Amino acid sequence: MANKLHYLLLLCLCFFVSCSDVKKADDLRIQGQFEKAFELYQKAANSGDAYAEWRLANAYNNGDGVDFNHDEYIKWLNKAAKDGSEEALFDLAINKLFGRWGFEKDVDGAKAEIEKLVTQSQNEHVLCRYAQLLLGANENIEQDKDKAMSILNKIKDKENPDYLFVMACVYEVGTDDIDIDYKKRNEYLEKSFAKGLHSSAVVLGYAYQYGNDEIEKNLDLAIEWYKKGIEKNSTECMVNLSNIYLNSSNDSSLTKYQNKKKAIEFIKKAMKHGDSRAYQTMGYLYSVGEAVQKDDNKSFELTQRAYEMNNSDAAYSLAFKYINGIGVEKDVAKGIKVWEHAVELGNAAAANNLFCYYYGVAFGGKKKDLEKAKEYLLKAAELKDAQACFNLACFYYNGGDIVEKNENQAFIYAKMAADQNHPDACNMVAYMYDNKIGCDKDPIKAQEYRDRVKPQEKKEK
Repeated sequence: MANKLHYLLLLCLCFFVSCSDVKKADDLRIQGQFEKAFELYQKAANSGDAYAEWRLANAYNNGDGVDFNHDEYIKWLNKAAKDGSEEALFDLAINKLFGRWGFEKDVDGAKAEIEKLVTQSQNEHVLCRYAQLLLGANENIEQDKDKAMSILNKIKDKENPDYLFVMACVYEVGTDDIDIDYKKRNEYLEKSFAKGLHSSAVVLGYAYQYGNDEIEKNLDLAIEWYKKGIEKNSTECMVNLSNIYLNSSNDSSLTKYQNKKKAIEFIKKAMKHGDSRAYQTMGYLYSVGEAVQKDDNKSFELTQRAYEMNNSDAAYSLAFKYINGIGVEKDVAKGIKVWEHAVELGNAAAANNLFCYYYGVAFGGKKKDLEKAKEYLLKAAELKDAQACFNLACFYYNGGDIVEKNENQAFIYAKMAADQNHPDACNMVAYMYDNKIGCDKDPIKAQEYRDRVKPQEKKEK
């Protein structure tokens, strides 16, 4: 009996020590002291604390106090879920829902897991993240603002950083009872950032970088928020700020922001966090010799690494390298396969290039495969590639071996390209409006589309 009591006392002592370590770790993480936080999370995780295991997984996934390590992320996320962490169970379901981090996409299975978890859970992180999904518009979860608000109304801690972040989303999209209010949205984002949700800095930085009808564009404020995010180890902020520092040279009014040395520093940090965009950007810089010495071999290696992370832009670039033998032995067939994968990842330009290849007009495609050519042209247009939309418009306008003549369809696709400011499509739409081809005659709209071409012509000169 005495031995049993002694064992129970030891268990209680371990429990309270673990709770104490986790609380300290949470406070340190909010302060940005990630290495110290990681040590305490690891200590608690090694004692079987499921919440600490989940936090440890996230630390490995974002490089918080430790080097990014995908295998360790998966290991600790699975262990946390097995040990009962509802946060980890939700993250696993989300990974399956969107096919992230090497998980096979399983929309129906993931949705069932999420619904079951949310029905049973009182976990504020889980409920808030589910409400966020319901507020947004994505291909896998239907928007349901009423259900989202019903869930948010159950949250007791109104200072919870997840709750504050989702309330920012509420003021961005609006509901029946809450008007869209970007000032309120930003207030909630600032509060959530102060409470430790460092991704809020990304949203604020992006809002000020690009502006909208309610928020005035302010690059200084954008940079300020990105810097705050970087201080808290935000990978997104590193990538976004590096893009500002790199691309400011493209606009004479923004040259004061150019800082290629800092850009490289932040890109390398983001690479250590396992960010595919950082690898892709660095691969591009080595390919053109910007901010670094041109090196086709390094460019290929970095682009391939980003491709292995399912980065669609990297897939698009890597295919070109194979097709042209840049940094690797020339292999057109391999390049075509990479483009096919890029299309699966949603890359519209890759789909249009595959149309050109299978139609026998580019990239070494010598024999027409009309079935595949049509498949990829339609896919590229579906993904709203401007050139593909214009190409399809021309096919419908003239008729031929891809599609039968259909002036109404020609107008639809020409307009899709023109609305992306494709100059030839703008002229085509103007001509069709003038001559009542596939649409009602409308000289005013015809002139509007002609006027879109003029600024582009001046820019080219």
